[in-house]
Amino acid sequence: MAALEPDISAGRWGLVALQLSRSLLLWWWFYRLSSWLGAVLQDGLDQPFPALTTVVVGAVLFGLRWLEARLRAHLGQRVQQAFYQRFFSELSHRRWALIRYKPVTAWQDVCFRHLPAMESYLLDYKTQQRLIAIVPLLVLGIVFPISWLAGLILLVTLPLLPLFMWLVGAGTASVQRKHMQVLNRLGGFFADRVAGVSTVRLLNQEADQLQRFDRRSRQHNERLADVLKVAFLSSSVLDFFATVSMALIAVLVGFSLLGEVPFGFYDTGATLSSGLFVLLLAPAFFAELKTLGRLYHVKAEATASADLWQHTLSWVEPEHDKSLVKPFNALTIQHAELFGFDDQYLLQLSELTLVAGDRVLLSGASGAGKTVLLDGLAGLRDFRHDTLTLNGQSVRSLSSLRDQVFYLDQHPPFVEGTVRDNLMQPHGYDDDCRRALTQVGLGDWLAQLDAGLDSVMAERTPLSGGQQQKFAVARLLLFDAPVVLLDEPLAHLSEPEQSDLLPLLVQATEGRTSVWISHHDLPSVGFNRHWWVDGERVMEVAE
Repeated sequence: MAALEPDISAGRWGLVALQLSRSLLLWWWFYRLSSWLGAVLQDGLDQPFPALTTVVVGAVLFGLRWLEARLRAHLGQRVQQAFYQRFFSELSHRRWALIRYKPVTAWQDVCFRHLPAMESYLLDYKTQQRLIAIVPLLVLGIVFPISWLAGLILLVTLPLLPLFMWLVGAGTASVQRKHMQVLNRLGGFFADRVAGVSTVRLLNQEADQLQRFDRRSRQHNERLADVLKVAFLSSSVLDFFATVSMALIAVLVGFSLLGEVPFGFYDTGATLSSGLFVLLLAPAFFAELKTLGRLYHVKAEATASADLWQHTLSWVEPEHDKSLVKPFNALTIQHAELFGFDDQYLLQLSELTLVAGDRVLLSGASGAGKTVLLDGLAGLRDFRHDTLTLNGQSVRSLSSLRDQVFYLDQHPPFVEGTVRDNLMQPHGYDDDCRRALTQVGLGDWLAQLDAGLDSVMAERTPLSGGQQQKFAVARLLLFDAPVVLLDEPLAHLSEPEQSDLLPLLVQATEGRTSVWISHHDLPSVGFNRHWWVDGERVMEVAE
């Protein structure tokens, strides 16, 4: 968490100063009020109620609260800006490789739950930690000169509260983390079934999917109940000790005023003013601890969020080596490993070489890690390597190769924008765009759009899976990247469409370096090399 924290220490101390100012002013008003009540009720003096003082104090308290809210909002904006910049910087660098690592609902949780939870932890919980180190000492400093016994009661209670809070909340972060994981799975399951609702109906699986959703919902409810139990138990511990302490002080003040307890208030004895002031001030001793207890779930959620997204938010983009010679010439990888974004081991490479003009077939069992290797070659995942040589020069990562790579994914991403924007040609070249769409068989689709290339795709019926794949191939035709990575380029296409599109792909990759993932036999491509992924290892197969 510390590695993710922006520099807001001065702002937090500003929040502490404003809250302390409000507390001290309120305590002073308690003193004036108890003095007035003592003079009127005990001494029988005819003193007017300090109405003007009350109005002034109320106005100042309102002003301090307004300043505190403004400062809190400003700091919150800084924290969110820092977090979101890091988060979207990582997404920008990793792009599709990272986005598909989690379901869409998980990314929504990051933006709308996890990052705000970390902001609340840094500003609210951490500020409250400073306050509980100051406010109880100030209260003791005021109460002890009035009643040593009341101060002793508070002093004895002080170390017990954090101790029992820690005992109750020790496993809160773990419980919260499990709840987040179950919630993410539930959200991903629901989004997946909604996206495939037509398939579910076609296979007559509505009842089965409803049962599975109900089962996952019950798991979520159980995890949520665990979180609530810990939260309520922590709050109950605080309330118990605060209530017992307040009851003891109230008994002490009451019996001292009746003369039944001759000790506890020094030689002057208890007066209505002093007793009332102690009773009004004592809750302030527990108020900050209670607030911290209410915020304890914020800490638990923020800690769980930080554990889940520590790697994403703390990632620093490597500097590109501008001395590399373009265009791509050769790549050598020796004794390298690829890991997931949660540091899970994925693939091991003994030695791989890629030379300009190569056509490489990358094959292996489903789920073996072929796409992971393409992500690494595209610079979307970092290699942990002994030797990584690009164009004859030793490099730390392949991030500098990213600008020379065109990556055709089997699930191509789209942005909210025009057809031209999604072809990544925002500045014209209309004839080239139309020609590319016509070549891949989307000419009729384009002709049906009222605004042509300026049509906003978000306002149209979504493209089918096959049309999306054709659209991605049209992008390839518009770019002259020296390295082309193709992940199942013929996915979602019928056999006639595959037969029409394959020669176009072969022609588009002619003279370029290309790596193909395909479960189809593609003899017409003319591969000169074959890489095989098996058992988390990548090796070259001799043809």
